[in-house]
Amino acid sequence: DSLINAGVKVEEIVLEEDDQAKPHSGKTFVITGVLESMSRSEAKERITTLGGKISSAVSKNTDYLVLGKNPGSKATKAEELGIVVISESDFKNMVER
Repeated sequence: DSLINAGVKVEEIVLEEDDQAKPHSGKTFVITGVLESMSRSEAKERITTLGGKISSAVSKNTDYLVLGKNPGSKATKAEELGIVVISESDFKNMVER
């Protein structure tokens, strides 16, 4: 009350459910290789549901590279850039919490 009396303007903000922080908000994932436990579409859906983004290419903006079987050159590029490389098992643990 004293702040309002001093002239501070207060604005109420109502957050929608989609605006609330999600576990992987702002994180970018790249998937390489073949995932055995889920389809690539299912993996992408889980990531986006938890607030993450999907990219098809590894860059300095990538947060995680999900490593499936028979990965391509994306794994090498991720290592060069210092990107966190996670196994399919680790990925499942991240998105199933």
